[in-house]
Amino acid sequence: MNLDQLCLAWFQAHRFPLMDLLMKGASSVASSEMCCLWAGLIAIVLMFQYRFRRGSILFFGTVLSAILVRILKLVFSRLRPPASTIYDSYSFPSGHALSSTVFFGLMAWLLTHYFPSHRKIICTVAALLALWVGLSRIILGFHWPSDVLGGFVIGFIFLRSWLWITDRSH
Repeated sequence: MNLDQLCLAWFQAHRFPLMDLLMKGASSVASSEMCCLWAGLIAIVLMFQYRFRRGSILFFGTVLSAILVRILKLVFSRLRPPASTIYDSYSFPSGHALSSTVFFGLMAWLLTHYFPSHRKIICTVAALLALWVGLSRIILGFHWPSDVLGGFVIGFIFLRSWLWITDRSH
């Protein structure tokens, strides 16, 4: 048994009904598609506040990360764990982990513009939310732990690169 199988088996052995409910909630509100929806709605609000640049960075960064997920899943074509009930997409990287890392990271970037003295707590909450979403995918048995870890790493690299690029273009 490899490390992925051992970790997945451990999480599966320690599931309980309340945890499943919380994990299903995290998964349902933070898929790549839902992150795009949330980013779009928040971007619309920002546009009405004449915050076009900030809204665009949030929306397009989130959408581009969702597109990146689709491309990488096709490139790697890794099968999901045997117990997964998802049959219409590949496993690596976890789209939930990657997209939530980018979306919550961009939300943290946005909120720190409005609340700079709360930067540390905002970034901590964003990281914890992304972690919760990623863990939900392992606990529910939809991903191998390395899929989620890969999603976090790629999402973080994308987030930092996107903010660097958009900062340079300003």
